[in-house]
Amino acid sequence: MDLALGLCLLVFGALVATDRVGRGRTPAEAAKGESRSDRMLGQPRLGLAFVIGALAGTPGASYILGLKQLVQSNDPAGLQVVGVLLFCLIQFSPMIIPLLCLELWPEGTKTRLRALNALRGRASILALRSM
Repeated sequence: MDLALGLCLLVFGALVATDRVGRGRTPAEAAKGESRSDRMLGQPRLGLAFVIGALAGTPGASYILGLKQLVQSNDPAGLQVVGVLLFCLIQFSPMIIPLLCLELWPEGTKTRLRALNALRGRASILALRSM
């Protein structure tokens, strides 16, 4: 199931990246040469990031097997509850941590993200030069 969904999302991502999805651009947008994905990702969207994080954290086979191991252990019930809560917290941390950072320190988080994006841009330029 995870593999099938992943392949579908990869195909959809490739279609969006090549601008084959959403050709309904206005002439002004087409003249600017901006793709739909560039427009969508050009500014931070907290809701979109939250939804993507939630979808990425949707339980898969490893998640369900991990919970099964925790619940079927011979540990006391209280310890099992704590284990399940910690397991879920770890599973959803890729969604929770960025959300908390943006809510608690919005300007600092945006500054760090801009610096990270600039670093990533420089790294890709250096990689191209070395080829």
